[in-house]
Amino acid sequence: MARKFNEADTGDTKNLLPPLQRTSTIWLTSSRILSFSSAILHLTLIMIHLILLCVWWRRLEHRLIIPMGSQTVVSLGITALATTFGTASRTLLRREKRKNLQRRQTLTATHDDAVAWEGIVSALVRVWHQNAVSASLVGALSAFLYLASILALHITTPALFSLETFNPTNLTYVDTRGFPALNLTLYSLSNDTDRLQAWDDIAQYAFGSLYFLPYIARTNNTGLYGETLYEVPNENVAGVGNISLVATGINVTCGYLEAVNVSLSHDGLYSATVGGNATYVLSSPEGFIGPGPIYAAQRDDAAPHGPEFIFWGNSSSTSLVDSSGNAAPPGTVDPSSNFGPFLRCSVSLVNQTAAMDAQSRQILSIEPDIVKNTSTWGPASTEIQGPQNGTDPLATPGISLVDLWESLYGFVPEDSTFGELISTECLNEQLTDWIGSDDPSTLHLHDLEHALANIVAAIFYTFGYVEPFGDDRLVRRRFTPSLLQGQTRVTQMSTQVRLDLSIIAIVAGLAASVMLALLSLQFWHLGAEAVREGGHASLDGTGLLHAIWLYRNHPELEGLLKQVDDPTEGNLRAAGMVRVRLLDRRLRKRRSWDYASIELEDTS
Repeated sequence: MARKFNEADTGDTKNLLPPLQRTSTIWLTSSRILSFSSAILHLTLIMIHLILLCVWWRRLEHRLIIPMGSQTVVSLGITALATTFGTASRTLLRREKRKNLQRRQTLTATHDDAVAWEGIVSALVRVWHQNAVSASLVGALSAFLYLASILALHITTPALFSLETFNPTNLTYVDTRGFPALNLTLYSLSNDTDRLQAWDDIAQYAFGSLYFLPYIARTNNTGLYGETLYEVPNENVAGVGNISLVATGINVTCGYLEAVNVSLSHDGLYSATVGGNATYVLSSPEGFIGPGPIYAAQRDDAAPHGPEFIFWGNSSSTSLVDSSGNAAPPGTVDPSSNFGPFLRCSVSLVNQTAAMDAQSRQILSIEPDIVKNTSTWGPASTEIQGPQNGTDPLATPGISLVDLWESLYGFVPEDSTFGELISTECLNEQLTDWIGSDDPSTLHLHDLEHALANIVAAIFYTFGYVEPFGDDRLVRRRFTPSLLQGQTRVTQMSTQVRLDLSIIAIVAGLAASVMLALLSLQFWHLGAEAVREGGHASLDGTGLLHAIWLYRNHPELEGLLKQVDDPTEGNLRAAGMVRVRLLDRRLRKRRSWDYASIELEDTS
């Protein structure tokens, strides 16, 4: 039988403590506010995870680039966000403790519920204790599932976002320097004196620069690839993939000279007369002609360093033929001599495109390929048969560096052994490498043209990229060849940091959020409830002071609960199987203090 007690029967009220805090001043802890906050929080958690799921589906988070120096701040922000949500989710605990005191249930159930909400391990232990005395299986299990879901959120929330290092690529324009050109801006070419001074400065500059030709011709150089000169990108710019560069190929075409007369001079040197009006000194005596198959001779009656050269072969050791095996006419009045056919060659430029590996700076390919595999004998072109202007080459309007290739060939320093030009030695070395034999008995015309193209390309490169040997600073102040400037596109790779979402953490967090919302439905009482003085409840905890307050204001419990000599967990839970409601919502006011009624029922 139920018995009704109230505070009027509990004794003296002289030692009442005046209230220091009115319930009306702590409206943030009211049941309505807590219920509303709980509902908003759990729905917000679900919405956040749904939004993150959509963001992950579209990979929108990758658009958020984090500065390299801000990684620590962002990581701290992600951790703080996880802690904030985990702490805010515990607002339900205060609401649950208040509801726990307002339920009509056994004291053991009230005890189990209160202890279960202290932690996930306590909740698991409370669930286990239901095997001995089943007081609040649903309450303990709900607390366990709720706290387990919070634990899952504590794990998944920091894992939602991670900082991912990636290497994006972007196209950028890079300055390049390419084919050398004459820089005559400091000279007035309309003035004869200035023009001749310019030509003399070019000669002095070339003498010092082309000293390094043998080294350049025998090594790999950035900007020179065989018979091709290509643009050199700025070395300070790193890239990936391939770089497309403008390239210029050197094409050499040689033809035989007709009406060549060779005679022996009084000093033992041979001279060759072409067409009766151009004489070339064959600088090597016949007895000193070595194993090299090709020699060069400069025009004798030209000005010093004149522009004309002829090439001839040593017929005693080499047979110069075209790809069909045909030999050119020797063109000499003395067929018993060792001089082979005499040639004049012309140089033209071919536009090409080079593909360079951006990291190794090695050339991968050059298109179109201008290496010749076939050749056919023919006479030299008429425009180079006759004498050229060797005294004043810069007088020709619009003259370019390519037009002066023979002059540059003549500016190469001489070797001291036989008085031969180093360029001739380089030419023979190129031929030897190309043919694959130290003493070839047969030399094809296209092999000669290819070797000469390599030498001319090396001459242009050395003249444009290698500063002169020596200390003639005055010449360098007046004349320095320029390099054609250009631009090319380079694919650059940089290291950046971006946000990355984990789909596993999103799905697990969404499942935990839904579980939290379902478990919290039982506490969502958003309607009006009767509470004292403005609708606020004061007692909302289960700590030691709260327990003492309940005991002092409800001494009837002492008569209802049985004495336990051995206060083990099991004995205390068995003794607490008394159905009570510790806080009644029907409240009344007495004196200046608010008291709650208690309804007891002995279930023993």
